Amino acid sequence: MRITPTTTAVTATTPTTVTTSVSHGSIIHELSVPNPRQWAPWTAAGGVPHLHTLTVTLLGQSRSEGPPSKGGCLGINRICFTDDDCCSHFCKGPLGSPSSEVTAACAPNVSEALVYPLERRTGIDQPIVDGITVRFGLRIVGVSENGREITINGQPTKLKGVNRHDLYPQYGPTLPMDVYTGDLAILKDTGVNFVRACHYPQDQRFLDLCDETGFLVWHEALAWGNYRNVLTNPHFMAAEVGMANSMVDYSMNNPSIILWGFFNEGQSESSASTPSYAAMSHAFKSRDPTRLVTWASNRQTRDKGFQYADVISFNGYPGWYGGNASTIQATWQKAAAWVKQTWPRKPFIISETGAGGIDGNHSSENDRWSEEYQQLVDGLATSTVMNSSDFAGIALWQFADVKVDASNTSTNRPGGLNNKGIFTRWRKPKLAVAAVRKAYAIDGF
Repeated sequence: MRITPTTTAVTATTPTTVTTSVSHGSIIHELSVPNPRQWAPWTAAGGVPHLHTLTVTLLGQSRSEGPPSKGGCLGINRICFTDDDCCSHFCKGPLGSPSSEVTAACAPNVSEALVYPLERRTGIDQPIVDGITVRFGLRIVGVSENGREITINGQPTKLKGVNRHDLYPQYGPTLPMDVYTGDLAILKDTGVNFVRACHYPQDQRFLDLCDETGFLVWHEALAWGNYRNVLTNPHFMAAEVGMANSMVDYSMNNPSIILWGFFNEGQSESSASTPSYAAMSHAFKSRDPTRLVTWASNRQTRDKGFQYADVISFNGYPGWYGGNASTIQATWQKAAAWVKQTWPRKPFIISETGAGGIDGNHSSENDRWSEEYQQLVDGLATSTVMNSSDFAGIALWQFADVKVDASNTSTNRPGGLNNKGIFTRWRKPKLAVAAVRKAYAIDGF
């Protein structure tokens, strides 16, 4: 049994009808509901992440008639749209038979109400032989007319973000729900509305929580720093395309996901790698044309694959890997100008930038590795983006410190940590948090 919610729009920004297609074998049924509520990211102005639930129940023959027949009965027994009187109880018999429909009121603001078996509602004495419940949100992701902004439901939305690894000290990469809920609460308090989930597919529980809390997500296939000999390897590419398909299968109905990503810092300046970028872009967009595609390029202006991206994203660390803090604003303004001139219809995101700051290491001179220098760098980067319409957003590197390979324990990774987190591994805030919160407060946050 497969459920595919879609929207029918009369304008580019307002879906007026949601049509749900339910297939069981060769039988396809559709149910349309007018004027659905849209999912929107959280904002201080009151964006609401409305979510809807559809439950489909497959009924067999009457219990008194013995085992279910092949015909069965396909019953859509609940669609719940928040804030509307919107529950529709619907049973359609075998193809060609009469159907009956009953409507009832939902409680307001209900995302996933209890689902009662159809027979309790209609008195039908038929066994439930199969069923599925899908939660989803309705929103339209696009690009503004000037090509510089990402839009959600037609509204320009600045991405105020961080990169986040799925790690916590005593749990490693296997996190309980309270860490996920705690992390998102911390990020919301910091003014963050966007999470680049790097560099691998995320736990579905985290994506579901982002749906509920109104965060925007860049969801990324597993890959990091791959050279052209890997990117052109057919076995590697088969695995990557397979992963892209799996991500769409598992996460198609998560409205928080607005960007599909892949090949973090790959060798994209090589012409030999370009067909692989084209293949991954096609893998996502052929299955899901409703979202934007991008990748984090540290080759920047030398990248040869940008024709296959919807959004141009640069990784760069001015003020940390080269130059000092005084170069940050000019470096990123120059990059934004290049994107605007070269790819005028494609928004620009800083997908990684930042500086290391060792927890508790302070310096009145803003010395490297001090919390003060990290605060300076992160504040300059975020304020540059927030004060310019040439940037669609930014994802600081990174939310929290993480452990790295044991071999990386030199001065490049003191203590075997990537210390660029604005929070420690235990989510203690560093000084940089105040600078980021101040910058992200611009534009109503």
